[in-house]
Amino acid sequence: MANKNLNITSAGGISAAGGLSAAGDTNYFVGSVGIGTASPGAGLDLRGNMRLDGSATDRCIYFRNQATVAKIQSDAALRFDVGVSSSPSVAMYIAEDTRFVGIGATSPAGKLAICGCTDNDGSCSLVVYNSAG
Repeated sequence: MANKNLNITSAGGISAAGGLSAAGDTNYFVGSVGIGTASPGAGLDLRGNMRLDGSATDRCIYFRNQATVAKIQSDAALRFDVGVSSSPSVAMYIAEDTRFVGIGATSPAGKLAICGCTDNDGSCSLVVYNSAG
């Protein structure tokens, strides 16, 4: 079977006026990638809008470091999950149909539902303040 890989090495960069695409199971770029910018300021620098499509249960953006993970997921709701390892728990949930918001709750029964105690003594608190005074 013939090798179907194309390897291009260029010290000065590569440009494609008509468009450039890469297909396959793995595409690897060394350095920074800019979308909408010729001068990326990070590993991936996106200037403009982004569209993320996936299966009905797998439209996620993950933020990871060595110990924790945060996930933004969109399916029948918009979820913000945080936690340790690959199984974060729901921190905030916004229902698609009602726009009700749940903090620690995935089935908010009103415009704002707050659920769960995290203090060691079992007490719960909600703090609302005005930073101006």
